[in-house]
Amino acid sequence: MGRPPLPEGQSKAVQIGVRFNAKDDKQIEKAITDSGADETKAEWIRDAARLVAAESVVCDKYSVEELDEKTVTFKIRLANGHPIQGRGRIMALQRGDGSMKIQIQSRYVHDAPNAIYRFLMPQPAVAWLQKLPQGSEFDFEVNDPSLSR
Repeated sequence: MGRPPLPEGQSKAVQIGVRFNAKDDKQIEKAITDSGADETKAEWIRDAARLVAAESVVCDKYSVEELDEKTVTFKIRLANGHPIQGRGRIMALQRGDGSMKIQIQSRYVHDAPNAIYRFLMPQPAVAWLQKLPQGSEFDFEVNDPSLSR
């Protein structure tokens, strides 16, 4: 009995146990609630760990303070080459070596109300990041130039 097996490539083969004190647990619970996502604590922690473990980028044009929590409109290609456009919020994380992690969090209009998608910005996409004029609907835009043909 038990849960049926997941399809090939979807199973989680490695389990890592992590303990938090009560204060940290409350902060994590609040962050999950504040994000508006319909995620379990395990899913949220897994996403946070992936963000920190992902390859950092160098962005000389903007600081973490200028980027973090700002709104963004985007037109990009996913890793599979599929073009996608939308709007979201930037999450930027400073690394000790001066590099940063930049992530776009977005919701698709036709998906469940609490579904959130996260896109990590690779180094080539940093050049596409542009601050929009004050008073614009969004703070930043990211447009893949290969999609403007």
